Amino acid sequence: MTKNPRSRFAALAGVSLSLFAGGCATARVGPETARPPPSGAAGAELRAMSRSGALDADAVEASLAAAGDRRSQVAPSGPALTARELDVLRLLARGRTNKEIAQQLRISDRTVQHHTIHIYGKLGVDTRAAAALHAARQGLLEPE
Repeated sequence: MTKNPRSRFAALAGVSLSLFAGGCATARVGPETARPPPSGAAGAELRAMSRSGALDADAVEASLAAAGDRRSQVAPSGPALTARELDVLRLLARGRTNKEIAQQLRISDRTVQHHTIHIYGKLGVDTRAAAALHAARQGLLEPE
């Protein structure tokens, strides 16, 4: 790494984007073309940058998790989600609307709302995006 802080930031941001892109490509293509997880040094550098405030900690951890770094996945805590709540969470994380989720699961819109409220409470989040990020970090999303 170079000593210039701007160059160092750009290089690490590039590493983060490369790791994230590699993880996305792996998820789309499959395990036969999977890239190895990032080296410990790359992950340590990115985490150090996030601790210093130069990079967003959530973005760093999500990028490393997408690239296969198992240390990035947070241990589950709090009450477990029911099977139906997991179904709703997976569809919610894929950007489906409540109406689309209801149709796919053959339940009412109102039931989807109830499940969503329970999911938010159990995960300690208050947005669909935060719930989706949690699901991705926990490895709860299945390939379509």
